[in-house]
Amino acid sequence: MQRFRSPALPLAPLEYDQQHMSQLIGALRLYFTQQDSNVPLQMDGLRLLNLATSGYNLPEGTVFRDGEYLKVVLPNFAYVQGVSGTGAVGSVTIVTNTANVQGIFATASVGTVTVTII
Repeated sequence: MQRFRSPALPLAPLEYDQQHMSQLIGALRLYFTQQDSNVPLQMDGLRLLNLATSGYNLPEGTVFRDGEYLKVVLPNFAYVQGVSGTGAVGSVTIVTNTANVQGIFATASVGTVTVTII
């Protein structure tokens, strides 16, 4: 990553010196200009260690790992933790009529069973 370097501040003289104050103000102006710069950081690489594995309870803009993907916590988006559910709809009985004659074996298929829970 390339960072700017803070400018060297001039050493203070024993008495007030207008030139010294101008140098000091110039160095501080350069520093604050660099701090306020909109130029993005340039980096050769990035390592993100110990990332959270869920966006649950993280501040907006935080990066977290979801499997092999990096994600960012967005506003107005629910991040839940530990959700699981089970349910039962009773039982389904399938009856097929097959003839089981010596030397002949029959199988049958019923297709797809769709269950809608209201």
